Parts: sequence; structure tokens; C-alpha cells
Amino acid sequence: MYRTVFVRHRRRAIAGIAVLAAAGAVSGEALASSPYSVVVTTMPGVLHKGQLMDIIATGHSSNASRLTVFVDPLPCASLATVEVTHPKALKVISHIVVNNFTRVRTRHATVIGVHHVCAYLTALPPKAPLKLQYATDTTSFKVVAG
Repeated sequence: MYRTVFVRHRRRAIAGIAVLAAAGAVSGEALASSPYSVVVTTMPGVLHKGQLMDIIATGHSSNASRLTVFVDPLPCASLATVEVTHPKALKVISHIVVNNFTRVRTRHATVIGVHHVCAYLTALPPKAPLKLQYATDTTSFKVVAG
């Protein structure tokens, strides 16, 4: 009789552990998804001088935030406040976004070489004096001769 009770409780314990593991996996997935994200892409990645290209910024913001995208011949800075100081950085997108967003900017490829696209999702005032940055992403494209 002792072994029967022990086996029955062991099965309950194993079932309970399985339920807790499944619940932990679900909550882990919930924690893994960030309330702020940004992804920047360029279409196409290699293009000829004078050709049109799309710069696409997509993502999610839990509250109103500023999306800023730069094209820069220098590698992207880790902070938007530093990127602004790059002498040849060109701001191509600047929008207030909330929830799921997609912003597209079409441009002509004018300068031959490798260019970096830098996207930053930052806080709006009153948090702006703290220069709070929520998310960032980078990509690059190459312009070749005609």
C-alpha cells in the first residue's frame, strides 16, 4: 500500500511540474517580446547611382515615441544624440509612432560607396531630457557606378 500511494503522488508531482514548466514557457515568451522594437531595411541592398531605393522602418512602440532614421557614410552611433553630430548624417525619417508602425522613405542613390542606415526609437518629453532610447537597428546598402 505504501508503494501505491508513493507512485500516485509521484505521478501528481510530475504532472504538476509539467504544468509549471509549460506556464513558465508561456511567461518566458511574454517576457521575450519587447514593448519597443525597430527594424530597418533597404530595398534593394545594392543599387546603381541614380536608382530609386526604399528605406523601410518597422516596429512596435508601447507608447508614443520618436522614430528617427539617418543615412550616414560613417558606421552608426550607438545613440541618436551622437548620430546627430556626424557631419554627413542625413535625417530621412522623423515621425512620432505608437503601437505597430511602418514608415517608408524613397530616395535616389546619389553618392557611390557604402552607406549605413541607422534607426532609433527614443522617448518623447518629459523623458526626452534624459535622452532615453528604447530601441535601435542598423543596416547598410551599396551604391555602384551607373
